[in-house]
Amino acid sequence: MKIARFRLKLEKQTMNKRSKHYSRLLFFLLSFFLLQSAAAQNYLIQSIYADSGKTGFLKLHSSDPIEKIRVDSLEIKYNPHGVIELPSGKHIIRARSTNQDNWFVRDWADTVQIEEQDTLALFISFVKYKMIYSEPFGATVKLDDRTVGKTPFLIKGKDLFSHRLSLSAEGYYDTLFVATGKSAASIWIPMKQRANFVIMQNNRLQQKKVMKRKRLRMSLVGFGAGIVAGSAAYLFKKEANRTYNCYLTSGNPVEFDNLFRRTEKYDRLAAGSYIVFEVDLLTSAYYFFRYLLDR
Repeated sequence: MKIARFRLKLEKQTMNKRSKHYSRLLFFLLSFFLLQSAAAQNYLIQSIYADSGKTGFLKLHSSDPIEKIRVDSLEIKYNPHGVIELPSGKHIIRARSTNQDNWFVRDWADTVQIEEQDTLALFISFVKYKMIYSEPFGATVKLDDRTVGKTPFLIKGKDLFSHRLSLSAEGYYDTLFVATGKSAASIWIPMKQRANFVIMQNNRLQQKKVMKRKRLRMSLVGFGAGIVAGSAAYLFKKEANRTYNCYLTSGNPVEFDNLFRRTEKYDRLAAGSYIVFEVDLLTSAYYFFRYLLDR
């Protein structure tokens, strides 16, 4: 019985030692694979630019999570502790954020100059945008007293922290917003309403209704006056034609001058009435269209 227990204990110890050996071996293989992958990637970059001869180094730093890096046309995996060997000269570096679902975060790109046998430390910071909302909607947005738009307004995070942002709207007090490091991607800014704004708004609506009724009344008055003036112009012209016909058919020399003067008189009255008719018609149309636009 004791021998069986001793054998069981010995087998357990042997299995524990084997599992430790296997764990160490697995860790060694993974480390070796990662090192070989990084070396192969670095070798690939060197092989692409093998013709250049003169090389420098690029060290990348970032406080934001990076999915991958693209050096010119070559895409590589981001290694925060690695150094990329590149030929001396200008290169285009692009970085892609891991947060592709958030459209407030944009990818980063820049052109760098690599000097021969020198290491360039490059810090990557993604451009982050913030959306400014306000109550009421459509408030004027100002950066350092410079009007830049109306809410909702999309602004760069660095502009929000480095400039003074204020909102203004009719009937509301001007509101100054101070950003903090924990500001969310969407910022809602409520504005305080002026005490007499409701009264002013009601008065403005009442004045608008009065002006609307006044325009309709002016349109109807102008239309009626135009009808009267048009009718008068028609009657005066008809009378002028009648007296002119009498002037032509009259054989009495004494009546010639009297009929001619009457013809001229009615012609002038007809012309004046027609002018008044046109003015009243245009005035009526103007006030009527203004009445329709205010609806």
